[in-house]
Amino acid sequence: MKQKRGYVKIGVLFLFLILFNLFNISANVNLTSPEKNASYRFNQTIPINFSIDHFIDINSSCYYSINDGVNISLINCSNSSFIILSNGSYNFSIFINEINSEFYSDNSNFDVINANPIIDLISPFEGASYGDNNSILLNFSVYDIDYNLDNCWYNIDNGNNISLTNCRNSSFNVPVSNDYQINIYANDSMGYLTNDSVNFNVNIGAPTIIIYTPFDIFYSNKTLIEFNFSSIDNSSSIISAAD
Repeated sequence: MKQKRGYVKIGVLFLFLILFNLFNISANVNLTSPEKNASYRFNQTIPINFSIDHFIDINSSCYYSINDGVNISLINCSNSSFIILSNGSYNFSIFINEINSEFYSDNSNFDVINANPIIDLISPFEGASYGDNNSILLNFSVYDIDYNLDNCWYNIDNGNNISLTNCRNSSFNVPVSNDYQINIYANDSMGYLTNDSVNFNVNIGAPTIIIYTPFDIFYSNKTLIEFNFSSIDNSSSIISAAD
């Protein structure tokens, strides 16, 4: 009987030691996102992913801060996400405070980058000659990888800027026969700017001539150069050729 009681005491002591170690073991927090030294896009949803190498009591508290700012709680110590709306370098710190007063943390450094929009002026064509000074097509494409495109506008010969509603294609007039330059611009909500421009000619009453190729690039010797153009006269008949 005494031997059984001894076994019971040893068993209770062993269980106590196990429980004590479970609540007092030196734990490690592994922060896997934001990734260390990673680069993220402006306005991108950045996941918060972390793990700890033992069970976290439901009454424990978890929170994070960015650049040692305000602590933000993580409900039920669950993974989450956040968004940063400004370029720069950041330090992300995560903290776990358990009910037994054990405290763990991990951190990472990362960058947030906002890219300029990309704009490509399609029409007027570079070097084209137009026979009409009215309703010249203004066609362009614009893309912003950060999805924060803000405004688009253009001007003729660096004159008054004219807004393009919702960055849509449009048309424009010029007053007289002459050489012109059209400049088109786009910016994003952070003020990052991009632009494109082409030179063209207007000769009122003459046919409209658009040269598609050759391009304005360097060609090596003995290269077969394609000559491709279209011509539209005042009666709207179209002549096109390729050589």
